[in-house]
Amino acid sequence: MATTYITVIHFLVTTITSNRRLMNLMNTWKLRNMEYYFYNCNNYLTNLQWINSRHPAGTKPFLKLMLTEILPTNISKVIVLDTDILLNTDIIELWNHFENFSQTQSIGIGLEQNPHFQDVMPKLESDWEGYGYNNGVLLFDLSKIRLTLWNELWIVMTRNVLNNHGYLITGEQDILNLVLFEFKHLLYEIPCEWNIQLSEGSDPHRCPVSWLTYMELRKQNQTCQIQFEKLDEIKE
Repeated sequence: MATTYITVIHFLVTTITSNRRLMNLMNTWKLRNMEYYFYNCNNYLTNLQWINSRHPAGTKPFLKLMLTEILPTNISKVIVLDTDILLNTDIIELWNHFENFSQTQSIGIGLEQNPHFQDVMPKLESDWEGYGYNNGVLLFDLSKIRLTLWNELWIVMTRNVLNNHGYLITGEQDILNLVLFEFKHLLYEIPCEWNIQLSEGSDPHRCPVSWLTYMELRKQNQTCQIQFEKLDEIKE
């Protein structure tokens, strides 16, 4: 028998208009077994004005790194999702990956699939190899992160990059990759099918998945050999 659980969504909003529209949509849909909360992040954005990011979204993605401050302290774990995602299975399957974290692992993240980042990251870290990780889907164990000097860690890392290079190429993804490169014990690698990146230039060989239905694969007797895409990130 399926277990019923409450899905809790935390919206980070930066304008009164977006707050009003989202609240109206959620109230109109009347979704069952769901709670939702809105957080006005304007003050946090003001504190991020010192960051020179060339990411099209500016400094807004850095709000992800401030969730230990933004969200109430009684929230111990959270899945962080970009808005341009398509979920193809029950989100509880992703949530259950928290159970696989070791005592030191506090950040779950999937592999980057765009070769562009093979050129980006070595400019920031001379010993860098590979593509790195993509921030579109994250698992944050906030209870563990709060026990560290997290704000000092990522802010110092950001200032060092800005002092050496003047700007950030891919915004907060640069910083989180550098943090996890230096503090590898924090990293839990999410299976790649939880972040299939459909942007132009992404390499499908980085995470081969089937786009057929389960029944179609079953007819071909391939259900045990092929992984399914569970969450897609759609970018132009």
